[in-house]
Amino acid sequence: MNLKPIGKREFDNIIFTVYEVDSIKQNSDDWYKLRRDYIGSSEIATILDLSKFSSVKELIIKKVFPEKIDEKKSNRMIMGSILESVIGDFILPYFERDIETTLSNYMNNTKIRNVVKDSNTYLLEINNIFKDKPYYIIVSPDYVDVDYKIPYDIKTMTKYSYDSFISNTNPSDYIWQSLMQQIVFNSEIGYLFIMIDANDIKLFEININEYVPMFETLYDSLEKFHKDCEFAKTLTYDEFITKYIDVKFDTSNLSEPENDVLEININNIDEVLNEVRLMQNDLIDDLNMETLIELCLKYININEEKKELTKLEDSIKSIFKQIGNGYKYIIIDVQEQGFKVKINLARFKIQEK
Repeated sequence: MNLKPIGKREFDNIIFTVYEVDSIKQNSDDWYKLRRDYIGSSEIATILDLSKFSSVKELIIKKVFPEKIDEKKSNRMIMGSILESVIGDFILPYFERDIETTLSNYMNNTKIRNVVKDSNTYLLEINNIFKDKPYYIIVSPDYVDVDYKIPYDIKTMTKYSYDSFISNTNPSDYIWQSLMQQIVFNSEIGYLFIMIDANDIKLFEININEYVPMFETLYDSLEKFHKDCEFAKTLTYDEFITKYIDVKFDTSNLSEPENDVLEININNIDEVLNEVRLMQNDLIDDLNMETLIELCLKYININEEKKELTKLEDSIKSIFKQIGNGYKYIIIDVQEQGFKVKINLARFKIQEK
């Protein structure tokens, strides 16, 4: 693989070095092999455990046990790829506000933006200045504004999928693709261009500066994912699917409610995040409310009034008040929100074999 360095971007402790992968064009055999060997930008949300479409466990299987994955594209996926090219070539350059204005611009050959298909393949090297090991991400852009170097990512959706996309407060699968493209083109913004049921179009702006605080989490998640892959390589496929617990993968065993969410005010965000993340993705047998209360109170702001501590304790108790035989808890997500930490707990029942 021939790499040509084309740029570098620094965000606090994280440094991205941008390479163009010489002679490897998108959709070529070499490109598909590259995507199997490296993490693609479309897989970043999965690495961060934020994806709606796949789990970390499924991605590990894809990378370590590729023979178990059927990568044959469905007719719908093929048609989607064709439509995206048509949209990029014949609609995106003329798009303005609504379909009617866009059609008028097209008929009058009034282009709003100078966009072209970018068929190149790029490699991002991500480094943490406090750590030695780099990790790599493959980026395959759709279209780019050649005047302003702004990337455009094109998607086609049904109305049902779009409604789900809008209702999701963090549509990370698409956002992280755009962010990686913005790094490649040294841009501050990127656009997500969505056609809905071939009769409506939406354009979303994504600003990279809003996500810079998550880049260190991205590095840590890549580090953990690679360690998990190395561990998986020491196992057979059957051993791996038994040992690796992934609540998203076992949704058939989830009881109701699927998720319990707890929000706590804390004094030391970094410490509580680190401690809780040690528990993340580990099956917690007999996790009781005293354990979680002790963890939360350990970091609670000492200036909180007593009634606030009681309120916190009551909120934790409410999660565990209906524990029955056979139920287990797993911490599936820990998010920093200002001076709050949100812990998402999934409750599920282990079925007897």
